Amino acid sequence: MSGDTRRPEALIDAAHGCDFLVHEVFVHRAMSVVPGVREAATIEAAASCHTAIEEVGPIAAAARAGALLLTHIVPPAADPAMLVAEVGRAFAGPVIVGEDLLPVDIATGLVAWHGLTARQPGLHRHG
Repeated sequence: MSGDTRRPEALIDAAHGCDFLVHEVFVHRAMSVVPGVREAATIEAAASCHTAIEEVGPIAAAARAGALLLTHIVPPAADPAMLVAEVGRAFAGPVIVGEDLLPVDIATGLVAWHGLTARQPGLHRHG
């Protein structure tokens, strides 16, 4: 599981072959300047300590993760379909876009969301 980080080579090594990688993500193009609220320097400062969306798929692929959960998404309102599509360019495994209080049962591979429960293919690889 990553925290706020740039491309973490040590994490890739430690996570090699993991069933499930939890990784934070920063979507730079979704962060616009809002005068008096969010300046360009603030956006760049945030980007300097987060992993760009373009890097997350290659990180999961390099770690040979079984599945990927995107978490600590900046900005929180980033489009989930875009996140999955972007990560899917480099990572072929299952991708889950996390949200607050999303239950994920690693042992069973079940993901619950708004009262629905589904088995995430590939999430539970061992048997």
